[in-house]
Amino acid sequence: MQKSVKKAKVTGSMLAIFGVASVLFSSHAGGGFATGNQETQYYVQYGWTAPLMAILAMIILTATMREVIIMYNNNNCRNYKDLFCELWRPYPKLEIIWEIYYYLMVLIAVSAVIAGAAAVFQSIGVNYFVAVFIIGVVLLVFTIFGAMLVSKAATAMTIAILVCTLTILLLV
Repeated sequence: MQKSVKKAKVTGSMLAIFGVASVLFSSHAGGGFATGNQETQYYVQYGWTAPLMAILAMIILTATMREVIIMYNNNNCRNYKDLFCELWRPYPKLEIIWEIYYYLMVLIAVSAVIAGAAAVFQSIGVNYFVAVFIIGVVLLVFTIFGAMLVSKAATAMTIAILVCTLTILLLV
């Protein structure tokens, strides 16, 4: 009995880690990744070192996020605004510039995802504006139903991307 409980905890922990990794991966695999443009540009330009640099970039990003989480907890921050104020102290005006930049970055990233996904739909014969509407509805549903649905969707998309990538790798 004890062994099965311990095994269930380990399995649950591994699934949680995979879920977090899937969200991290999918947040960086946007419209350019889905259409194949990002891979073509990156891997053609950098060749065999490209996978190593991608892994190094994710390690650096994860280490940075860890430090931000520690800073958030050590300074008793309640939200991102508190964190950004702490991060940019003693220059309070920089926090405002960062907020503007952050909102622009989110709008541009979401726009790129919508445009990339609509272009993929268009390549299979769906009208571009209909595709934009469909993607908009899907994103709205993800936004309404929160982080758990986004995590599940990210995990499913990550698995699909990995399966497709491995299939292409093994067949070519």
